[in-house]
Amino acid sequence: MDFPMNNPGKIKGVANVEAFKSIDAVVDFKVMLELLGIGLLLTLVSSLASMSAIQRFQPLEILKERS
Repeated sequence: MDFPMNNPGKIKGVANVEAFKSIDAVVDFKVMLELLGIGLLLTLVSSLASMSAIQRFQPLEILKERS
């Protein structure tokens, strides 16, 4: 472990960082299909979770709690 008292020239937690001037991002057909698949999968999982929670209730209990 590097303690400040052993290395007085360095301050803990400070780093030299260089900014990016540009980033090349390519979105082709394959990436679009993967993103679409991930979106559909997340929609399916969230729908199934909500449907399973709703099925635990009886219809009469839901109607009684409305008033």
